[in-house]
Amino acid sequence: MIQQNSLSKSIKVLKFKLSNKPLEELEKLIDLLDNIPNKIINFQCMPLNITFSKVIEESQQFMKAYFNLHNIGYIDMSRGNNCYTTLVDPYEIPIVKTSEERSCVDAIFMYYNSLKWFYKQIKINKDITEFSSCKVTHEITHTQEMEAGVLNYFTNIEVLPILLETLQFVENTSLSGKHLRQIFNRMKHLLKDILYLKQLSMKNLSNEEGFVTYQTEKLQDEIILISTYVESNLKALNLSLIYLNSNTLIKKEMISNIQNIFDAKKTVEEFLEYFDTTFESSLNRVQKVLKNKFLY
Repeated sequence: MIQQNSLSKSIKVLKFKLSNKPLEELEKLIDLLDNIPNKIINFQCMPLNITFSKVIEESQQFMKAYFNLHNIGYIDMSRGNNCYTTLVDPYEIPIVKTSEERSCVDAIFMYYNSLKWFYKQIKINKDITEFSSCKVTHEITHTQEMEAGVLNYFTNIEVLPILLETLQFVENTSLSGKHLRQIFNRMKHLLKDILYLKQLSMKNLSNEEGFVTYQTEKLQDEIILISTYVESNLKALNLSLIYLNSNTLIKKEMISNIQNIFDAKKTVEEFLEYFDTTFESSLNRVQKVLKNKFLY
């Protein structure tokens, strides 16, 4: 996730659109939980005994094997008021450990003649697991899609990062049942976020005055954030299942389309449309997979 101080204000400034689908279809999302198998509910990440530098290296090897990455703006704020900016390879910005559960990329945006993004650092959870390298890939993907300026709907901001987590895990691990482990991982995140969105929606509905105070602005930001995780996760799961069940030609086509996004030749929304990925189609596919007991 791109970390910003006020999410709702940043969205307005950046002129992103928002989808209300997760809240509008909350009952269907909650119904989805009835079919979640215990294997997902009880899923635990496997710890790995590797160095943090190895985590970063594995991500870099995957990304540079599959994509041509673009330099990004780095802002060094370690010198107080004397900060400076420069263009660097995305893997040259500091990647540091954090105790926070969700990984993120610290970034700011500025307007000169046009919108410019500058990245401070990437923060990755300090506990190294089988998915740590994929989390680095997730955050590097954010830098590429934001640098290209190819996103119309904020609620799609996590689709590519989550998708590339899966592709890296599937293509680069030798674990038995590797594709299922990443699907379990993403579905467990989805389960958690749907339940949290349900709690937030109840708080929101009880507030008759609207988003006017600091507390309600925080609530609004949290609803936007969790709605984004839910919608993006659903769409990324849909795309991941398409990739996993496709032949080599379709897989190469998906990779090529992602490169076009990084090159600012295609928007994320055009990519989703090309692979027939909407909120509804994604929800239907995940429901079908669960009801067919594919993951049991």
